[in-house]
Amino acid sequence: MSKITWTDDLATGVDQIDAHNQSLLYILDELFASDMPCEMRSRMCHKIEDTIVYLTRNFLREEALMVECDVPDAEGHKREHRTLLDELLRLQRTLECGRYDTSEMFDLISSWVLAHIEIWDKELGRRAHANPGLAIKPDALAASLSDEPRSGIAVGAAE
Repeated sequence: MSKITWTDDLATGVDQIDAHNQSLLYILDELFASDMPCEMRSRMCHKIEDTIVYLTRNFLREEALMVECDVPDAEGHKREHRTLLDELLRLQRTLECGRYDTSEMFDLISSWVLAHIEIWDKELGRRAHANPGLAIKPDALAASLSDEPRSGIAVGAAE
């Protein structure tokens, strides 16, 4: 499994979006790294659960920013969020913890995230730059990232 490294070409130019995406890539690398054992065999996988928790919070913040920026196809963007969450919830119900290929899960989520950044988040970044008086401020969002998922990986952490 290859690690995803944040590069400037992934940046949207909006600190809060980029920080969340960097954190997400870090979390995916940590959760689905082959050397992180799963302790809950035959139970719901905390790795998938932690990913769902982080994505849900991240998507809610992003969707609030979409409203503020009056993004034209906000509903399409939200549908993309919902589609990934629905797929992860389905996989969480069907996969037994420790009994699936974590590299396949990593590939599924990371390829979705990278495509999502290119198609949706960069456009959101352009719209945010066109609206300099946004009510949502990066400091307020950073403070709301303090919750930690069950795995103990800090949600706000980034390399």
